[in-house]
Amino acid sequence: MKANKKYTALELTTAAGFEKVEFGKIRVRIGGIRGISSADHLIRVTPGTTEIEVMVGNEVKPVTFDGDETEEVNE
Repeated sequence: MKANKKYTALELTTAAGFEKVEFGKIRVRIGGIRGISSADHLIRVTPGTTEIEVMVGNEVKPVTFDGDETEEVNE
């Protein structure tokens, strides 16, 4: 995964190794953002981020990023 990009809550929980997360029925926090109650919730990962924590219930797992997503400019 690359930083400087937007991901859905489902993509980030899956990348952390969680399966079948029941959004809205269990506590989900991603990178300190609370109140995530939908799998479609968009989270923007800022440039330079190397790792964020994903919490589902009381279990916390990290998601690491391999550098930044860059936009290619065609001239």
